[in-house]
Amino acid sequence: MLAQSRFQNELQLFEANREKWAHSHPAQYVVIHGKEVVGFYAEFENALDAGLRKFERGTFLVKQIFEKEPVYAIY
Repeated sequence: MLAQSRFQNELQLFEANREKWAHSHPAQYVVIHGKEVVGFYAEFENALDAGLRKFERGTFLVKQIFEKEPVYAIY
C-alpha cells in the first residue's frame, strides 16, 4: 500500500506542475521521489540513472513532460 500511496503523490505533483513544466522543460524527463523533484533531463536514460543513484528501483517516478498526454493506439 505504501508504494501505491507514494506513486499517487508523485503523479499528483506531476499533474499539479504539468503546464508550468511543459513550458519550462518541454519534452524533458522529470524524476520525482515522494514530493521531491530530483531534476529534469533531456534523455530518459539520464533521468533513470539519476533516480537509481539516489533511490531504490521502484521508489521514484520518471515521466516525460508534455502539455497533453500523447495518445497511443494498439491495433
